[in-house]
This record gives sequence, structure tokens and C-alpha cells, in this order.
Amino acid sequence: MEILATIIKYVAFLILSAFSIIFLWKLLTNMNLLRGLLSDKINGQLDVFRLQQFIITLSFAIYYLTQVINAGQFVAVDNWTLGILGASNGGYLIHKQLISKIINK
Repeated sequence: MEILATIIKYVAFLILSAFSIIFLWKLLTNMNLLRGLLSDKINGQLDVFRLQQFIITLSFAIYYLTQVINAGQFVAVDNWTLGILGASNGGYLIHKQLISKIINK
């Protein structure tokens, strides 16, 4: 059973690595990839709320991944980190709701 768990762990790592390499390759060869992800839908300019949510979420993902790699297993996330992630996503959702009300007037 331990061998199966190790095999699954390595396969998951290889799949995640492959997706990461493909994403980085696409990002380096086509800089327009992030334009739609971080731009405002109204005027097409950089949306600060999307940018901060992207940075916070990416930082959390990297932090958690390093914690899992160091521990060798899934670890619990402390309340402070979840609070920051929740506040970031909540702020973005409130901003998005306000913008949609302005557009639909």
C-alpha cells in the first residue's frame, strides 16, 4: 500500500510539473495570456483588485505547496492565512458585484 501511495505522489507531481511547464512556456511566448486574466472587462486596463487577488492566491498556493513538500504530507492551514485569503477573495467579489451593478444600470 505504501508503494501505491508513493507512485500516486510521483504521478501527481509529474502532472503538476507538466502543467506548470506548459503554463510558463505559454506565458513566456505569449504575454497576452495574462492580459484577459488581470484586465478590467469595461475598459481593458489593469484591474488592481484582480491583480491583488491573483498575487495573494498565488502566494498562498506557493506557501502551501512548500509546506506540504517540507512535511511530506498535507498540513493544516492556520486561521491567519485563511483569513487573508478570504479577505482578498471577498474584496474582489464585492468589487465585482459593485461593478456589475454599475454596468447593468
